[in-house]
Amino acid sequence: RRIRDLLAVPTLPVSARLGVGGDELPRFGLDPPLAVLRLDDDTFEFGTTDGLDERRYVRHRRQVYLVPDSVYPQLTQAADFFIDPRLLKEGLRPERISAPHRAVWLEDGTWHSEPLPAAGEPRADSIASAWESAQALSVGIGTDTGGGYRITLMFAQGFTIEFDVVEQDGNPVLLRRDLNLRYRLDPEQAASLMLMQGANAVVPVAE
Repeated sequence: RRIRDLLAVPTLPVSARLGVGGDELPRFGLDPPLAVLRLDDDTFEFGTTDGLDERRYVRHRRQVYLVPDSVYPQLTQAADFFIDPRLLKEGLRPERISAPHRAVWLEDGTWHSEPLPAAGEPRADSIASAWESAQALSVGIGTDTGGGYRITLMFAQGFTIEFDVVEQDGNPVLLRRDLNLRYRLDPEQAASLMLMQGANAVVPVAE
């Protein structure tokens, strides 16, 4: 979604078009620009806002335009801001989920669990649905953390995805080592994904 917002910059509504000479560019924060966005062969240079209705000056092909200030904040973010917070690609739903403390799987249209869920643990049929729609609180780059345990998701398409589950600052974190990504969750969400042993206990992590 955030990438689509950037790709839509050429379609932003223009409230004014200004003929600005080179010596006037500093007045609009365009010499140098505060941010630069390149889309194929097009370059968009972002300056300051007009101070009246908070529209942003953008220079494109020697013309300066006044457009809604909806994109500039994204241009100042780190790279991990653009990583999808979903744990799984849209449309994927696992048919088997295995962790050291429990496994659930779909067989002949019925979900099974080994062992059976303890009090407060999610039902087998709800766990896959939770994975299908889960989004992390935040996403970061880097998976050099050790300890924890591995949870494996198998899909009908014939592939698997593995996460290492660790705990940091009291919150569960999923490490997707093949993508070098880390997903931070809240404990309630972790419980719905079968990342917890018992109703409230987070699996200990070896330091």
